[in-house]
Amino acid sequence: MERALALPQILAVGLIGSPVVHSCRIMATVLRFSERPLVRIALFLAGLLALWLPGVLVWLFVTGWRPGMPFETLSTSQTLGAAVILYAAILAVLRLLAHRLDGRSLAQYGLARDWANLLLAGIGLVIGVVGLSLLVAAEAALGWVSWHPEKIAGLAIPLAEGLAVGLAVGFIEELLFRGFLLQTFAQRYGAWAGAVASAALFAAAHFIKAPEIILATWPQFPALFAAGLLLAFARLRSAGRLGLAVGLHAGWVWTYYVVSTQGMALYDRPEVPQWLTGLGGHPLAGAAGVLLLAAVALLLARLPLPTPEKLPKHR
Repeated sequence: MERALALPQILAVGLIGSPVVHSCRIMATVLRFSERPLVRIALFLAGLLALWLPGVLVWLFVTGWRPGMPFETLSTSQTLGAAVILYAAILAVLRLLAHRLDGRSLAQYGLARDWANLLLAGIGLVIGVVGLSLLVAAEAALGWVSWHPEKIAGLAIPLAEGLAVGLAVGFIEELLFRGFLLQTFAQRYGAWAGAVASAALFAAAHFIKAPEIILATWPQFPALFAAGLLLAFARLRSAGRLGLAVGLHAGWVWTYYVVSTQGMALYDRPEVPQWLTGLGGHPLAGAAGVLLLAAVALLLARLPLPTPEKLPKHR
């Protein structure tokens, strides 16, 4: 009797077990392919569109936008809301990918929850603010830009706004480019190949604009690429932590925000070429800015920071 029941039992287990085994094989295949950088980027973009697009359309519709209206007519509050939704979507998708693909937290992308990371962010913020401020001051002293010190009065609100914008932009963009993307390429091709790839994508992302704007601003690409390399070096130079890169990026954005919104330094000297002072009025997008980036790289190389042999593995 026991032998008679054995065959049906074996068949039942086989019928039930086969889909389970098949599902496990499919999952293993997906995970294996997910180690490829292009697959990870595709998954990120798909997730980002799935989260951000519906959210931003609802936001714009609620705030008065209707299909057919040009996006150039959007108000500052509408644009700011769309950016906040975008940043929230990026953070959510990266957390999902880190958990589902690697079974880990955002710490693998450099967001270690320790005092060292916070200290590095503070150091980077100081270096970013002081460095860019000195560059603008030097250009003003040389007569390369029009300096308006009278506009320093009433800086309290712009300073607070600039700090908030700088921290938000620095955090999200560094998490994406020097965190997720650098890590993704580094796991397959090595740390410095990951740094170059993430810097190229960082520079290219600044040209997701109308064709006529791209044609007018494409000379900024080398400076953006150099900035991306420096920020990647900042992460590699601090044991894989992201704090130093976040601080540097936030410091640059903060300083530029205050100087540009207040009109303290105007790049309006026709006799001074923009390739020297900064294309489009961006101090880092010129030869002088690239020299500043090189000086910061030399400074970071001399700082007593731990240097890892390699970035932490996904698994």
